[in-house]
Amino acid sequence: MSDGHRPGAEERAGLLLDLGRHAEARREVEAALAAEPDSASLHGLRSRALDGLGEHGEALASAERVTALLPGSAAGHRQRAVALLRLGRTPEALAAAQETVRLEPQHWPHHALLAQVAADDPRSLRLAWGAALHAVSLAPEQADTHFSVGFVASRRRDHRTAVTAYERALAIHPGHATALHNLALERGGDLSQQARGVGAALRLDPQRADFRASLDRVVRRTLVAAWLAALVALLLGVGASADSPADQVVVLPAALGLVGVVAWLAITLHRLPVGVRRHAVAYVRGRAGTVLLLLATTVGLTALAATAALPGRLAPGLVGAPLSLLVGLVGVGVTHQRRDR
Repeated sequence: MSDGHRPGAEERAGLLLDLGRHAEARREVEAALAAEPDSASLHGLRSRALDGLGEHGEALASAERVTALLPGSAAGHRQRAVALLRLGRTPEALAAAQETVRLEPQHWPHHALLAQVAADDPRSLRLAWGAALHAVSLAPEQADTHFSVGFVASRRRDHRTAVTAYERALAIHPGHATALHNLALERGGDLSQQARGVGAALRLDPQRADFRASLDRVVRRTLVAAWLAALVALLLGVGASADSPADQVVVLPAALGLVGVVAWLAITLHRLPVGVRRHAVAYVRGRAGTVLLLLATTVGLTALAATAALPGRLAPGLVGAPLSLLVGLVGVGVTHQRRDR
């Protein structure tokens, strides 16, 4: 590739990265690297693209190629720090981030990165906080500096400061996907609000695997909450049917439980944006067997408890219903633990 053509490839790849189109940026860069395999700048862009795609091992290899070609390049050490952090190699990431700051001490992005890397280790939170504040002092008009303050504050469990910092970042750059994602989780609130925030972040950067994982966790919590709502309805059904004929003692709690969970899910899903709703439905469909098994187990055990309440009316049922809750919770825990492995 000629020298006149290479800047065009780099410019296109950089624009694609800024738009969050990491797969296209990777293809652009790798096509250019085929003609110029010793271009440090192209390897740096490839590392960024791979990081966005979640391929952190390859991202590290590209970053190390940059530092091999240009040992004094702060950009290469910066990409090494990012990749090492994603791989959980925090001490090495911290050393790389500190080397980045040493090479370019007046460059604010390096201090913001150092803050985020250092915050990954509770022992270096003081260093992280100092780096975040220094980044803001160097560039208060940049969203990423305020984001770094929010990130470190969250790790320090200073949630009020974290929310304020993320809000400042979004006031400067409303399309800051990671700030939007973190703010949604930091604010808490009901699950539908969290799902909307994480879903909005995912729309801004649809290739972020960590955003999808967060949305899965929110959907999972929604399902568990719906399941607990069904248990409450079942328990109320036991009480409501204690004076009813024997067949109604069994049928009424089960019916109330099913109506409760369906209504809760319908209301929750209706409050979500269409894209998040589709994600939630797909999540449920992928785990339909587990959901049905838990509901059937809970309904069956509670109905059995209600039947036991016939001679003594409500008291035995109130003993059996918590037992069904315990069995169901164990089932949920085991299922999720196996799926997360």
